[in-house]
Amino acid sequence: MVFASLGLSGVGIATAAFLTPYKPVFLGATIALLGAAHFLLRKKSTGSPWNTRIVWGATALVAGQLVYSVVNTWLVSANGGQ
Repeated sequence: MVFASLGLSGVGIATAAFLTPYKPVFLGATIALLGAAHFLLRKKSTGSPWNTRIVWGATALVAGQLVYSVVNTWLVSANGGQ
């Protein structure tokens, strides 16, 4: 909400250089929160099937973004940073 009120959309946030040093912090927080969600779903087995689908969908999106980020960094460094 803070970034949206400043006029930064998803693309603006993704390319914002000032957030690059905090990328590991955001990634760690995301993984921790997804882990907590999976733990709570496993603990409460009587929950709605939609909760499980949503958490697994979010996990797939985060995993896809992580793979894209790693591959993109590897490709850029292999091309000499161009």
